[in-house]
Amino acid sequence: MEKDEFENKLEKMQKPDAGSDEHYLQLKLTLLNARKSARIGIAFVIVPCVFLSFIFLKYVLHLQLPLFTKVEDWMSDKNNSVFVKVLIPLLLMGTPLIAFVMNALAILHFDFNKLKKELLVTIKLKWLNITILVISVAILLCFLLYAVGENF
Repeated sequence: MEKDEFENKLEKMQKPDAGSDEHYLQLKLTLLNARKSARIGIAFVIVPCVFLSFIFLKYVLHLQLPLFTKVEDWMSDKNNSVFVKVLIPLLLMGTPLIAFVMNALAILHFDFNKLKKELLVTIKLKWLNITILVISVAILLCFLLYAVGENF
């Protein structure tokens, strides 16, 4: 009889509610459109990728490219105006940073639950945006490692 009573008590007990399905019921709006940010991100990482590709071809594979040599000499000329001296780093490092931020905002969704004191981060699997994120981080790391290696 004890076994039957125990089973009855277990059946009558209130089951706990995990509440894990709440985040599926929310409308999740991201700050930017994934397709538009991917297109803009591609445009922003093309110039630094081409520049790093030419650097790789010239200094690692020792291929002499006359057009790139002229561009490199122009970039390193100390008589350039301040505008050019600011434009080049902005173009090579600023645009991948902007592409990273735009694509991160396009695929991430943040939700803070004040009652439970939880921060829920949801990542949409938009592979083009994730690829641009990875490429942007790789470009920024290349320039950062170059700056650290050259100056320290």
